[in-house]
Amino acid sequence: MIQFSICLETIFNTLPLTERIEQAAACGASAVEFWDWRDKDLDEVARVKESAGVDVAAFAASLSRPPNDPAALDSVAAEVLESIEAARGIGAGALIFVAEREIESVPREEQLAALATVLKVAAPAAQKARVSLLLEPLNRVTDHPEALLSRTADTLAVIEQVGEPNVKMLFDVYHQYTTEGTVLNTIEAHADRIGHFHLADVPGRGEPGTGALDWKEILKLIESLDYTGYVGLEFVPSADHADAVRSVMELL
Repeated sequence: MIQFSICLETIFNTLPLTERIEQAAACGASAVEFWDWRDKDLDEVARVKESAGVDVAAFAASLSRPPNDPAALDSVAAEVLESIEAARGIGAGALIFVAEREIESVPREEQLAALATVLKVAAPAAQKARVSLLLEPLNRVTDHPEALLSRTADTLAVIEQVGEPNVKMLFDVYHQYTTEGTVLNTIEAHADRIGHFHLADVPGRGEPGTGALDWKEILKLIESLDYTGYVGLEFVPSADHADAVRSVMELL
């Protein structure tokens, strides 16, 4: 059975953080996730998620320098270790890495190598903390024109270069459909290297059911592959947030 996680940055995001967690639990989600952890009271997050009966599926590594910057390897690695410790402290299952900006002055291959190095250095500490490291490509078409990684193949090439079992891809259906025009065959071909999903419809990043994608087929495929990770709802609700979440739960 698929377990859903609600992204607290896009859903219930007008409420205080603790109320967002409670609302997610009331809607039937198994977990929550968020972006930057450094601007949040993690002790309060841990308390509320325990009382609400949900897990923290993932949050962003929250880096002050791009993980693809070869000149920042030491400082980035130190911040990643801080993020791993933060994840361990609240029982979060994964850290999310994005390379939002390709550095024009640095050859692309050097940036990809730097990104792989950061993940490889962090992997043993993450494994010890029982934390997965998730590398997420972003679409360059509408949302992240400067992103280093947008295509599945390029992302998986970095993951293969790292060669650690706890380093996987975060497959955002919205980003990958926008980039590649297809998702079903890609998911099926690379399921063993996907550690987390994000769902939002295309176009517009609204809730599933508001756009062009066949969500029943997508979820049917994920279930058929015996996927055991979380499926994150990271959409922008088109109406009342609770109503949007409930309609998605019913649809999916």
